[in-house]
Amino acid sequence: MAEGLPPVPQGVENIPLPNIPGFETIRLLGAGGMGIVFLARQISLDRNVAIKVLSNEGGVASQFFDRLEIEAQSMAKVSHPNTVQVYDFLRLEDGSAAVVMEWIDGGNLREIYLSSGEPVHDWHEAVRIARDVASSLEVAHNLGIIHRDVKPENVLMTDKGVVKVTDFGLSRSMDSQPMLTVTGVYVGTPGYMSPEQLKGKEVDGRTDIYALGAMLYEMLTGALPQGHFDPPRKVRSEIPVGLSELVMRCLRSKPDDRLSSVGEFLSELDQALRPSRRKALLAAGLGGLLIAGGGLATTFLQKPRFPRSRPLRGEWVINDNVLQSDDDRAVLAIDPGGPVFPSNVKIRFTRLEGVYSIALFFRHPTGWGSCELSAWDDAVGGVQLINGDDVRSMNLPDMFILELENGREYEWETRLRPDSITMLIDGQVYLRRDIVDAQFNVSFPWDWDMIDTEGESLAIGSFQSPTAFHGVEVERADA
Repeated sequence: MAEGLPPVPQGVENIPLPNIPGFETIRLLGAGGMGIVFLARQISLDRNVAIKVLSNEGGVASQFFDRLEIEAQSMAKVSHPNTVQVYDFLRLEDGSAAVVMEWIDGGNLREIYLSSGEPVHDWHEAVRIARDVASSLEVAHNLGIIHRDVKPENVLMTDKGVVKVTDFGLSRSMDSQPMLTVTGVYVGTPGYMSPEQLKGKEVDGRTDIYALGAMLYEMLTGALPQGHFDPPRKVRSEIPVGLSELVMRCLRSKPDDRLSSVGEFLSELDQALRPSRRKALLAAGLGGLLIAGGGLATTFLQKPRFPRSRPLRGEWVINDNVLQSDDDRAVLAIDPGGPVFPSNVKIRFTRLEGVYSIALFFRHPTGWGSCELSAWDDAVGGVQLINGDDVRSMNLPDMFILELENGREYEWETRLRPDSITMLIDGQVYLRRDIVDAQFNVSFPWDWDMIDTEGESLAIGSFQSPTAFHGVEVERADA
């Protein structure tokens, strides 16, 4: 949760800070759906959190809190870069309950972009936000959790622009309550609610798709899609035809006429924005470019050493003799021409946009692992995942902080040895990690299980951060 909360109702600003065991409440943040939100410090881990206190006034049934607790437990299992993490659900001595969540020190989408009633100036930014929201929704839907209140106020943004969707599961838990809750807040927000939701009918993930479409429409045009409304392209001529049509499909009155899933939305969004020049990319052709003649200036690698290379995920294009990834999860397999362990892998790259990971993936006898720079929005680097340890936990001894500067070229060398991994940036050693008896996995946001890696042992990638790769070299090394 973040500063971006609705105004505090009159009288609420004077309530005393609650006494919650294990936490030091710092100050009132505001009034969110179903409760009051406080900034607090979790004493055991010495970290700031947001705590939403849910009152039991008005005769809220204990069964309601029971169901809410189940939903909170489900969401606590989700760790996605674009989702506010739920840490805990507490039953308080006075009969109320509280949800402990990740603290996001930023604002919400309404405050940052939409408070003036004008559209988001750069429609590409609107699309980026919508894509990140959709990625968050997709994970929740796969768990059977429907948000039911997707709106700008529930889309938080860090000071680096990272999108974080909040209040997952809380809305769905209110199914057992009347349409108007005891706090006087609708299950959903007019303007973003689907027709079936407004009528009190049964809803599914397509309700969230409608709300996502309404929010994207507002970002593109500055107005909500109410009554008779024009397609976004008619309001702003620079909006691509495919994008305009996709938004209108999300906003169809009948659920069966909309997109069937958020995954379909993401796929259709990529199709709608795909420039014609991307057709220049072909898996076989890419390999041909990589191995064409030793030292040719027109090849991607100045010293090509690989017999082949193939895209495993995302769009990859050749642009000015540089290989560029797209703004999704992009992975490209590199054939090292021999065993990965031991070897030295040198990558020259420039992150063009975004705040997420640049990665080197490798096959280890225990499974695929990865070395990552600027992991997610935390600017952390290290080896993922060793024995389940995630560098994003920020408390591992073998991790480092390196905030990549977009637009700057870096040289990254990774020395893979049977007993260790060493990472160097521009010649400086940032990490040496012992990997004796290590078990490797790739962190889940990459959806590694969905990628066909058969026959591959090495790959490069970028996560929602378009990146130019200027060169990749693999050298055999002594063990």
